[in-house]
Amino acid sequence: MSLSGMTIAVTGSRRAYELSHIIRSFGGKPYVAPTIGIEITERSNEQGKEFILRILKDEFDYVVFMTGPGVYSVMNIAERLGIQEQIINTLNKTSIVCRSEKPTAALRRFRVRVHLIPPDENTAEGILKLLLERDLQNKKIAVLWHGSYSSELSDQLQRNGAKVFEAFTYTYSDNLTPPDQISSKRWVLSMRSQLSRMLLG
Repeated sequence: MSLSGMTIAVTGSRRAYELSHIIRSFGGKPYVAPTIGIEITERSNEQGKEFILRILKDEFDYVVFMTGPGVYSVMNIAERLGIQEQIINTLNKTSIVCRSEKPTAALRRFRVRVHLIPPDENTAEGILKLLLERDLQNKKIAVLWHGSYSSELSDQLQRNGAKVFEAFTYTYSDNLTPPDQISSKRWVLSMRSQLSRMLLG
């Protein structure tokens, strides 16, 4: 397959570098115009710190990671606090649940074993189904969310007897602009006659 002479818009932010490299390898010209990005705030940093300290203190039965960026955020915060090895050792003493292969791969980089991944549905609903197959009475479950949040997971787990702690280390933001300083959505619309393809990433 050749993309020679094509301009490809990449609107995802998390895999922009990887997708741009692939486009170039096939002869195309990537243009990164993210429509949604990751925003780290003072509040999310505080939640990340609280997540780490609770993991070290409360002896959770399950720790749930939704995304790779969440894993890296937690490990970066732990490193700044000087307790990264401690959190790694503690995580390896509990059952780790990952939404998909992305947080799984991130945890493996830090030598953390993953025990459960939804086999068919890489969503909060998939995690819920997986956990409901187990006895959750009085089990402690920590959930590190991605940039968006749904109360359904926590509500259902608590209805089945679990004690749930939730946190996030970043939020999603659409306050992003490409290099020409117009909004990425407007840019894509203005360039649609010149774009050959769009990759959502």
